[in-house]
Amino acid sequence: MKPNMKPKPKRYFTPLFLLCAVLLSAEDERLRVRIVPFTLDNIRLDEGRLIESLVASYISEIEGVTVYVENDEADGGGSSREDAESYVLTGRIFLENENHVLRLNLDSPQSAGAKDNAYTYKNTGDMALHIRAIVEDYFPKTIGAKESADENALPISRQTLTGTWQGDEGVEIIRFAPGGRALAFFSTGANMELSWVIDGKSVIVTQVSPNNYRYYYPLPEEIARKLAEEAAPMEWRLFLFEKGSVLRGTRTAAGVEYDTNNSLKRIIPRKIQKSQWKRVSH
Repeated sequence: MKPNMKPKPKRYFTPLFLLCAVLLSAEDERLRVRIVPFTLDNIRLDEGRLIESLVASYISEIEGVTVYVENDEADGGGSSREDAESYVLTGRIFLENENHVLRLNLDSPQSAGAKDNAYTYKNTGDMALHIRAIVEDYFPKTIGAKESADENALPISRQTLTGTWQGDEGVEIIRFAPGGRALAFFSTGANMELSWVIDGKSVIVTQVSPNNYRYYYPLPEEIARKLAEEAAPMEWRLFLFEKGSVLRGTRTAAGVEYDTNNSLKRIIPRKIQKSQWKRVSH
């Protein structure tokens, strides 16, 4: 696709953003991503609109995320509370050495810093084919860490983690051990080996065991088996609260869509969900 060279960058509003916002409810517990219209520098308007729309569409698939647009009239223009709690995504598409570059910048609602990444492709057509991969790479590392700036989060250490915890639904027990290892016991009878590492005020817990369909109960067995064949390892980012008795944060794991006949429609590679573990014993 040949770019239409123009001396000044363009800014525009994409109606598909509004559609994404309407489809998702603005519940208090959801993470909000406010999308500012992308800036285009020497890029055709229709090409830029396609990239921006795809980014919005794939962000809207992330579990627990509400997407809305700056100056979105259906959202009342955004309240001061929303402004304070929303992540703000800005983007720029431009030419660099005859390549097409997408630069994304996500500002934290807690002013804990921004994540600025650039993705380079031969043309916008090639870029469009990789938007899902871009979103999957970019967002789990950003919106999944909302609570990292929470002033109520306690310092975390090997001593505060060691012991037994009750996990998410389906995860009966997690036992932390020294040396960055842990073991989870599922209600289905399956076990999962885990690794963990402390990252600032959070602990990142990652699945080590090969996938097992019994990790995905209560999905129908046929769907769970297909998901287990393709899903990436699960990952939790958790913070310590309530005098050391609760670990709270997010879980990133694959999800699926299927119909009433248990026919798989598609696999969503990475979905972010809220997660909470409660201490059982030290």
